[in-house]
Amino acid sequence: MPYLSDDRKAILTTDVMQAKEEGDYNYLYSVAYLKEFLKEPRYKTIAKIRRASMVPHTYESVGDIEDRLVFLGVPEIDREVARDLAFLEFYNRIGRMYEDFAIEKNGDVKEYPEAEDCINELIDRYYGSLK
Repeated sequence: MPYLSDDRKAILTTDVMQAKEEGDYNYLYSVAYLKEFLKEPRYKTIAKIRRASMVPHTYESVGDIEDRLVFLGVPEIDREVARDLAFLEFYNRIGRMYEDFAIEKNGDVKEYPEAEDCINELIDRYYGSLK
């Protein structure tokens, strides 16, 4: 997770090459994703950040972190997990908020409430059968 001490963040902010463990990698990717979003806060950017979580060189900033972690010998799987978990946190906090705004602004996809009703009925039937 990207929630490091202020001292650790300061070290990584000034010298990416000091990254030593999973939380460090996640922090670096998280900051890169957020900076890209702040440059252009749109759905298109969220989608491009998701792409960068799979193909890091989609954004130069994410690709630079990837290259430095490769140079440090961080295994591919650790980099992939860090990118993915950084994206999940980004999406949970920022992407979801943007989606909720878009629902308010433009209206929902009609099938989502129908699907939610279906799940609620299944839950009601399950818990009703437990009584």
